[in-house]
Amino acid sequence: MLSALGCESSTLHSQPRDKLDSNNSDAANAQSQIPDLSTIATSTAVSEPFISVELPTRDRPVSAAMSCQIVSDNEDSTVVEVWIKVQIARGHYVYASGDDQGPFKGLSVELQLPRTSSTEGDWQFPVPISKNGHKVYFDSVVMHRQLRCSKASDSKVEATVYFQVCNEDVCYPSATLPISGSIARSN
Repeated sequence: MLSALGCESSTLHSQPRDKLDSNNSDAANAQSQIPDLSTIATSTAVSEPFISVELPTRDRPVSAAMSCQIVSDNEDSTVVEVWIKVQIARGHYVYASGDDQGPFKGLSVELQLPRTSSTEGDWQFPVPISKNGHKVYFDSVVMHRQLRCSKASDSKVEATVYFQVCNEDVCYPSATLPISGSIARSN
């Protein structure tokens, strides 16, 4: 089923710690390198959500959508993880963030925030692929960044995605996509 969805599943096979032969020095050494999972703290990071994006078309080879997840919520403010997924048509690619060499425009995002909101940290992008000396993305790109919003601020987040899309024959002029998402607050 996973392969039909374009996903691959892999399984890591290992012996339980108590099954290793402690008389064998290699086995004993391997046992000492196996981490005790009970001591590893659980992460409070928000996992990547499913983001439904319109499929790109021949006339519109890039589409994008946004998802906003509350990371923490207290009396004064809410920390929100903003996720953006950019979907790229088959046979096309976009230049990566920071690859604004020559006439090419790298992928970037500008948030339109109310005065009572602020960003925390930079956008986190996946590692791009190198193509003809430039960093590019194929298929899709998911990036994220945190915001701190006051309780009084609007629950809507708006952004503009800047990009330049190319295929093997042509690079189109740089373009923008306006997108938005909602912060679902519980009352």
